[in-house]
Amino acid sequence: MKNRISFSLLTAAIITSMTAPAQAQSASTPAKKPSQLCGVAKVSEQSGAVLVFFSSRKVLSVKGEISNGAPKSGEYIIDSLSADSGGNSKPGIMDRFLTLQESGSFFESGRTESSCSGEVVRKDGELGLQLTAFEQLPWGDQQKSEVFVKAEPGKAESILKEGLTDIGSTSDVIHYNRDSSVETLYRYPDIVQRFPPLMAILETDSAIQSAALAAVKASMPEPKQGASEVGSNARFPLVDAVIWKVESENDRFLSLSSKSMNYSGVADESFDARNIMWDKKNGAAIDDVRTMFSDGLSGMHGVYCTEIKAEWIKRAGRADAVDAKGLYLGNWACPALDQVSIAFTDDDVQPFSALLFRARPQFAGPYSDGFIDVMLPMSPKTYAMLKPEYRAAVSLKFE
Repeated sequence: MKNRISFSLLTAAIITSMTAPAQAQSASTPAKKPSQLCGVAKVSEQSGAVLVFFSSRKVLSVKGEISNGAPKSGEYIIDSLSADSGGNSKPGIMDRFLTLQESGSFFESGRTESSCSGEVVRKDGELGLQLTAFEQLPWGDQQKSEVFVKAEPGKAESILKEGLTDIGSTSDVIHYNRDSSVETLYRYPDIVQRFPPLMAILETDSAIQSAALAAVKASMPEPKQGASEVGSNARFPLVDAVIWKVESENDRFLSLSSKSMNYSGVADESFDARNIMWDKKNGAAIDDVRTMFSDGLSGMHGVYCTEIKAEWIKRAGRADAVDAKGLYLGNWACPALDQVSIAFTDDDVQPFSALLFRARPQFAGPYSDGFIDVMLPMSPKTYAMLKPEYRAAVSLKFE
């Protein structure tokens, strides 16, 4: 690579002798962290492909990128913003990633003093990303750094694995179907069967899920032989998974929360988080627990933001992951309460003694962070905001 600093040979020799030991061309040094190399933040395995996430804007030349199921090559600008239907920049959606097939690679374009590349490979049977960087040193040599980053399990596979755990021994209601092109899972706790109207709600939801995925399948051509063939759909099967679990229960209420994911074959996975507060007395669902509080839980937003920022720092492993503006990795702000799922839960001592705030992937952090859960205990102040018709049913004792 051409050295852009113009020195005389004598000056260069003096600087070399004063500032650095003699080095071989392309001397190799290990990288301390993957994020220090090529701006790669995380690497995730998803449906047989590898998703590469970047911590900053990049211009990349790419080979073997998977788009709409087909591998292709070209030059890409990897950024952190999406445009909404009006063409405006909209933060909160993670576009700093590539989806690469095995042997796919990228090279950082437009760099002169340094270069960086990555290739999807298998080492010791594990899929990951081999990163290599060359930095031009002032005295003319190049310093080489390289590291293999193992791909983390993808979030879709994680949800399916969670939903299929103990499938042979649980009494939960499980609707599961898998063939060569479609995989659907809908699971809810057996306690739901005690409340037929609630069970009917979830069974209807399950039927809608299956019908929607079947319609997507019917509208798509069958995948060709060989996932690497251009025009084939490399990421079958289509997947839709919904998992409900009990968060808390007492004589009056049953609190449920869910995680779900959907892959429709033409885009990356989408995720959702929902909750149902079942009122046993009235035989009805309360879909938004904020309506149970006279202030709509607005008084908890500041506490929630403080806690999610602490969670961001913990996940990133560094304090500067949250900047002076309160943005996570320079991109994600603390979500408003109407943008997260909120469910009553407990602290294993008293039912309904806490609230679970759940942000879905890509909404309060990069895709690779998955769902971000924050549990906040009910304080006397928050409890006092419960509307009178609910306060007696959610009876709490405070020390």
